[in-house]
Amino acid sequence: MVRNSRIEYEGSMYYFKSDGTPMKDRLTYHPDGEHIIYLDANGAMEQRGLFRFSNGRDLGYANADGTLMHSRFSYDPYGRIVFFIGME
Repeated sequence: MVRNSRIEYEGSMYYFKSDGTPMKDRLTYHPDGEHIIYLDANGAMEQRGLFRFSNGRDLGYANADGTLMHSRFSYDPYGRIVFFIGME
């Protein structure tokens, strides 16, 4: 059983709690201890650019290393300018 660890499976990174259950649908710290990452409803770390949080409303942007963009302007899928609020 995997505990307090992370594994890569089929191209996605998954994080596990001390009881061995996967972290899902939550924000947590990147392994560098400085940046924030988001784990989707299946527990996979977002790493693919623009995504929608599980509440179905809010958008986020994940860099390739999983860290979330914050305090920056960008574009949503419809070409509108959006501002990613900081989680510093």
